Amino acid sequence: MDWLVQFTDIVFRQPYRLYAIPPVALVFGVLFAWKYRDAVRVMKRPWYDMHERRVPSLSRYAARGILFVVLAGLLVCVLTEPEWRFVEREPVYGRVRITFLFDSSPSMRFAEDIAPNRLEAARAVVAELVRALWTDPALKGNYVLSLIPFAGGAIPLYLPFTTARESFLEYLRVIDEKTVTTAGTSVYAALRGLDQLLFKYPAWGKGTVDVVILLSDGGKEEGIEVPRNKIAALIKELPGVVRIYTVGIGSREVDAACAARFMHERTRASKEEVALLCARPVPVALLARQDDGSARYLRMNPNDPKSSILVSTLDEDTLTFIAEKGGGAYTFFENRVVLLSIFRDIVLRNRVVESWIERPYYRPAAEVFLIPAFILAYFLSGFGGWISTGARSLRKFFCGFTHEGRRRTITRETRKRGST
Repeated sequence: MDWLVQFTDIVFRQPYRLYAIPPVALVFGVLFAWKYRDAVRVMKRPWYDMHERRVPSLSRYAARGILFVVLAGLLVCVLTEPEWRFVEREPVYGRVRITFLFDSSPSMRFAEDIAPNRLEAARAVVAELVRALWTDPALKGNYVLSLIPFAGGAIPLYLPFTTARESFLEYLRVIDEKTVTTAGTSVYAALRGLDQLLFKYPAWGKGTVDVVILLSDGGKEEGIEVPRNKIAALIKELPGVVRIYTVGIGSREVDAACAARFMHERTRASKEEVALLCARPVPVALLARQDDGSARYLRMNPNDPKSSILVSTLDEDTLTFIAEKGGGAYTFFENRVVLLSIFRDIVLRNRVVESWIERPYYRPAAEVFLIPAFILAYFLSGFGGWISTGARSLRKFFCGFTHEGRRRTITRETRKRGST
């Protein structure tokens, strides 16, 4: 978490007790003035005048009185229950609008290479990410979500931008292969729908980022071919700051010839790296399951059981191209945990701090006044006399090494003998 904790000041839980300081100062001032006057009166008596020619020091009495006032003030501050006040500043993230381009074509519904099928797997991971935006402490923020289902066509305003999580999840739940009536799979239609959505709902402020997550299998067999330069031109014309991330949902396997070539060349690549570099999409047969659990293959001609079985192959090339042109990245749907982690990184990378929530908290601070009061009371009670005695001894010791110091010492001792 990017939380900041700042110390601000010291507060008093019982501040009205501070009003006791002026009366206490007045009492100590009167007390020490009375003691000074009494000492002066005593020193003016004949006997003291003959034997003690010292006059009580007004500055010493005043200094001692001020120190006692300070000591009393510190003790009063302790009674006011002082506390340190800290402010914990929690960032509020926002300025990120997340749009899901959700492939709901028949190939997503009837391909079961990802349990239970591609459509349900994609729906589950999107729902989990949306819930994490509200529950994960690291992701919490003000996010705006929209959803565009597509197949051969798209529904741009299926769910425009909303901050209602439950509403988004409900719209996501009801998407199926019949949501979009246009057959086929057209990622170009999905991008056209995105363009219409952003045109109708432009960015709300400077710095707003539109994060687009396209989940599809590409539908190579049922895809509607569109020249790549046309796709690139459409992405370039999208309004605002748009970053497109694509997720390929399908199956792939390691190409044996590619792996053998790596092994023959004796490269330092690990088995995992070879598997990643040599992975190739493979066609997956489409199955239609009945209510009783039985399944049948979907065929080119539904009435001819000998006709070709319909298959779906992940089109990674097209999805990678879209991600590169959209300033994002392509990700293969390996498992839900990995994909959710990638989604999380996408949000963290693009979000911006909108504001801060300040939460004050307090810690006892009596020691700030109690420790100085204890030290001051120690010296005012006379227990610190050894310090002044030691200082005088050291001064006498070091002064004795010089001629001037010895002369002063002899003069001082002579005066003492003469006075006696």
